[in-house]
Amino acid sequence: MTENEDDFDAEKAAQAAVGVLDKDWNERPRGMLSHDDRLFIVGMKDYEWQQSESNARRRVMDRIINGFDDFSLLRSLDQSEASKILAELGEDELHRRVSDLLTVVYQMTGRDTAALASMVESGVLHGENSELGGDAPSPSDVFGYDGGASNVDVSIQIDRKPDVEQIYERYKTDGERLTPKEIGVLVVEGMVGPEDLEDLRSSQ
Repeated sequence: MTENEDDFDAEKAAQAAVGVLDKDWNERPRGMLSHDDRLFIVGMKDYEWQQSESNARRRVMDRIINGFDDFSLLRSLDQSEASKILAELGEDELHRRVSDLLTVVYQMTGRDTAALASMVESGVLHGENSELGGDAPSPSDVFGYDGGASNVDVSIQIDRKPDVEQIYERYKTDGERLTPKEIGVLVVEGMVGPEDLEDLRSSQ
């Protein structure tokens, strides 16, 4: 099996990964992914043979799946160990890494907000009714008997920025169908003026 690997270049790697990687991403010890896995997944490692590339993809997938499976084992950490991990990471880094995880999970589900909300609800409910390092919660704990939490509600609402160019194209072809909010967007962007607004009013 012959492999072609470019010389490591941190800047190139960051660009290949859309600028979201920490600067020492490929200098860290192995975690879920090996050194070669990281190079491959960001497009910096090529294989001469198609079968070798297919094997690499399968290997990375298996390691990611097994990595997800390991999360359930982390609940066996006792609180003192968890506190040390948090202290070493820092709250900002923990926030960033959990945010990265949620980003990937959200995209895996096809941007299904209901599915993501359900996962967060389940995780918080189990976390509220159990302790790190303890036994897994019993059904009575999970469902809130004996004073435990019985429900967690997570709502995800996404506000999207308006597509100004699309609104302007609709304005040019059929301005009468624009909503007041869409007209306001064009005004703020300086794409329509007082005379244009007067024309819209007279046509409605």
